[in-house]
Amino acid sequence: MDSDIKSIKEKLRIASLLAVNAGFIDAYTFFHFQGRFAGAQTGNLVQAGIALAQGNWQLTGNFLMPILFFMVGIAFKTVVTHIRVKHKLDSTTYLLWVQLIFIWLFVTFYSAFFQVNGTLEISILSFIMAIQMNNFTVTHGLGYGSIFSTANMRSFAQGLVQYGLTRDKADLKKAGVYFSLVFSFLTGAVMSTWLQYFFAGWTLYGSVIILVIVIYIFHSELVNMKKYLLRSYNSLDK
Repeated sequence: MDSDIKSIKEKLRIASLLAVNAGFIDAYTFFHFQGRFAGAQTGNLVQAGIALAQGNWQLTGNFLMPILFFMVGIAFKTVVTHIRVKHKLDSTTYLLWVQLIFIWLFVTFYSAFFQVNGTLEISILSFIMAIQMNNFTVTHGLGYGSIFSTANMRSFAQGLVQYGLTRDKADLKKAGVYFSLVFSFLTGAVMSTWLQYFFAGWTLYGSVIILVIVIYIFHSELVNMKKYLLRSYNSLDK
């Protein structure tokens, strides 16, 4: 079971959908939370440093809070994985459901009741993004960032240049993987921005739909694998 889930979670279509989701959420927070991002904590750290240098303690706290929630999200994922692995339970799809439910609750309560450009709201989304980042780290045997694009762009450029120097198709394939991730992130940002004009705060339901698709792919792949193993066993039994 563990090896089956590992092979599914490393598929490029899963990684690409998660990149779409990351771009979608970051565009949403940029639109609704005064140009801030839920995933890109470097930006929060820079702005916290600027506010600190200016002696603005409240603003410093506003930028440090999402960073703190992000680290709590990493810790949460690590603890959950440890507990579930210890009891021989799957953590990948479980954490996907956690991520989906958190986002669904967030968009429902935020859009229906609050509509406040608050630090707490973006901090909650930073917590959610941390879970995704720490849950998915490899695709096609390559390390990648499921909520950032900077490292993916570096790896794309590196692979492309390396192919130009060596003509090794493995380098071209590597560049193609990272290009797919960068393009997917951009696609998510574009989709989210367009939808903002029609659905405003409710736009984040798009992230829920993306995660439902990811979970559906996981379920379908597992079912197909079980059917294949059953057919193989039956053929050997004969």
